[in-house]
This record gives sequence, structure tokens and C-alpha cells, in this order.
Amino acid sequence: MPRDALVVLGDSLTHHDARRLVPADDPALWPVRLADALGWDLHLAARAGWTCRDAWWALTADPALWAALPRAGAVIVATSTMDSMPSPLPTTVRESIRAIRPARLRRRVRAGYKAAQPHAARLGRPQALSPGATADHLGRIVTALRAVRPGTPVIATLPATHRSREYGFAHPARARTRRAIEGVAATHGLPLLDLGVTDDHVRSGRGNPDGIHWGPEGHALVADAARAHLDAAVRLAPLGTVCSAPLWVTIGRVGHGTGAKRPKSLTAFGLQCEALGCCLC
Repeated sequence: MPRDALVVLGDSLTHHDARRLVPADDPALWPVRLADALGWDLHLAARAGWTCRDAWWALTADPALWAALPRAGAVIVATSTMDSMPSPLPTTVRESIRAIRPARLRRRVRAGYKAAQPHAARLGRPQALSPGATADHLGRIVTALRAVRPGTPVIATLPATHRSREYGFAHPARARTRRAIEGVAATHGLPLLDLGVTDDHVRSGRGNPDGIHWGPEGHALVADAARAHLDAAVRLAPLGTVCSAPLWVTIGRVGHGTGAKRPKSLTAFGLQCEALGCCLC
């Protein structure tokens, strides 16, 4: 019988150790530690630089994630830290640097950006994702998951800190992002895992020399805190009917093509069950 799966949507803090990015099954990582402690499989959907907006896009566009959700024992949305990081250029512009051609021009633009970022980061605006956009996309994620997986615990995270020279040792938007996520949590009754449990680990220099990512100690701290939150969430989660229909996520669908209306709870977010026999229809 297939085991439950821990589904984690994350940024590089889910798959970066004290030295570098590592494979998703590295035993030092906090999602792996947590899944092992629970006796579950792990499905990690993550990428360096992901924000809550990227997590939402993954939820609505990644078929591997859709395949994991029917077995989800819990979902953790761990993308809050990058949302709060300074981004002197709007995220879309910054991420477009890699597409600049020719290569010589791309390297010059990238070098110029890296030189300017530590100074511009201290201004505090813009940030990688605005608090309003973080709240909007996190709310979408929670509403969608609870509609298609009622009874499955969903946990969000509060941002971690950093001491990175690359970001000018500045993190002025952390409090703004934290307040935005706390607002979503209050609205949705959402448990919050505070990644600030790693603050001392980071500030004391015991993590990655980049001043952002964690060593084994930091990952262990997060795994332990997540386990405590998850134990509570599992006890409190309401029982619900689980949608076992063939996976369901489609962007911009108007309906099934049979005249059936979309479930109201999903209409605003563009999600639609494709099976007429689905419990949500």
C-alpha cells in the first residue's frame, strides 16, 4: 500500500546545506528529516528563488505535484523567506538577466547588478514579492488545497533571517512579509511554522558562509519545529471527503465541456476538476 507523502513547496532553504545546493533526498535537509520521522515519502517541489507566487504556479502547472497530492498527508508552503528578500530590480526584470544575449553583455549586466545589489538592498523596496502578492498567492494555495484535499493539514511558514553580504546585511521587508502571512493565517485558521528558529544559527555564523542557508543544525531545528506543528495540525484537522478523481488542476478552464459549472470555491483561482464524478462537482 502506498505510503502517505509529505508535500513541500519551497525555495532554496529546503535543498541547500552548509556548502551548496544538494539533491532533494539528502538526509541532512529538513524536509527529508521530517518525512523520515513521520515514516512518509517526500515530494519536494522547490527551486532557488521561489516565492509564494512560484509555489502557486507549481500547484497549478506541475503534473508531478498533481500526482503527489492524492497521497499527501500534509502540505507545507515554505516559500516565505524569498518573498521577503530585497530585490532592487523587479523580480521579472531580475530573472530576465539570464536571457540577455550576447553572453558578453549578459555577464556585464549581471556583474553590474551584483555590484549594486548590496547597496540598493538597504532601501528595502522593492522586495522579491510584495506583502500583498504574498498574501494573495498564499491564500489561493490554501483555498485550493482545502477544496481538493479537505482534511489534509496545510502549514505555512514565516520568513527566516539572513546575514548576507550579497544583500547588504539588510532585511527590512521581513516584518512586512511576516505580517502579511499572519493575516492569511488568521483568515484561514492556518498553522504557521516560524523559520526564525534558525535565527541564532544564522547570525552566529554556524550556517552556510553565504549568510543565508543553513547547516545540519539549522535543518534539524526546522524539522523538529515542523514535526511539533504537524502533530498538532493532524490532531486538529477536520475530517473531509478526499477527491480521488484523476488529477484536476487546469488553468483558465471554463468548465468540463458538458455544461457543468465550476465549483464556486475554485472558480476565482482557475482550478477545475476534470472528472464529472468528483466529490467537488
